[in-house]
Amino acid sequence: MNDKAPQATNIKDAQTLINQLWEITRVQVKTIDVLTQQVSSLTQQVDVLTLEVNTLKEKLSKNSNNVSAN
Repeated sequence: MNDKAPQATNIKDAQTLINQLWEITRVQVKTIDVLTQQVSSLTQQVDVLTLEVNTLKEKLSKNSNNVSAN
């Protein structure tokens, strides 16, 4: 990627740059939408797994208490 922004010298070049930027932006918005959906899905999975881990920890703690009491 070039460090300098492209410069249009006439209206036709300016329109070409606008069209290119529009397409890049359109693709990026689609990518952001997909990534947002993935983050949401993964967040839900983490929530479910966290609940499951906490439940298993509670069961383990209860079982450990029962074993040491015998």
